[in-house]
Amino acid sequence: MLGSLKTIGGYSGIKEAQRAFKVYENLSCKIVPDAADQTVTILTKQIGLNYVEFWLRVDEDQQFKTVDGRMVRGSALDANGNEVATNRRMVFVKDSVPEKAVRALKRGNTMHVLGIPRVDLAIVSWRVHNADSRPEALGWNLPYEIIVVGKYNN
Repeated sequence: MLGSLKTIGGYSGIKEAQRAFKVYENLSCKIVPDAADQTVTILTKQIGLNYVEFWLRVDEDQQFKTVDGRMVRGSALDANGNEVATNRRMVFVKDSVPEKAVRALKRGNTMHVLGIPRVDLAIVSWRVHNADSRPEALGWNLPYEIIVVGKYNN
């Protein structure tokens, strides 16, 4: 699988950071926990912005290593260096080209990457577990993280 994690040359479906992150950041959702069935339903719209090219700026010196990769807190920057999203969890597959590259980065360093959004289930879990004291959290915008699947060589 590691060989499939790369940038996609010539593919026209890759979105620019400003457009994609604006949609990701503002996507409404409703989280519906069902304690009796022990399920959680997430209601949201489909967006179709599956790939986004951006510059990842590492925002913390600490990186969280997992069994199968690592997670890094960072911000997304557009091609002009403007912040388009902050404090996002960026997920890296162990031993992929992007994961190997991010290991050496410190707070403030950047790298040019390709990512795909996915629902951040850790935040969904927090919202469900805190719904009694924070019921409004079940209606906040969709929590997302980015899986970094490719690194550009520039």
